[in-house]
Amino acid sequence: MTEPRQHRFDLSGQVAWVVGGAGLLGSEVSRALAEHGAQVIIADAAPDRAEAPRSDVGRRGTPGFRARLGHR
Repeated sequence: MTEPRQHRFDLSGQVAWVVGGAGLLGSEVSRALAEHGAQVIIADAAPDRAEAPRSDVGRRGTPGFRARLGHR
């Protein structure tokens, strides 16, 4: 018998840096990591697009942060 999905691993106290986190796949990865307790940093070339995934991560109980990628 397998454990329920949410109990397979615990990322509490860990930091996850998701590059491309404002995109469709990256935002889903960010959400999954947050559900398992990770503090998530969403990095993307368009930081304004990262606001929605960051807010969603924050609603899951862990603070979310956004970072801008790219050159000046």
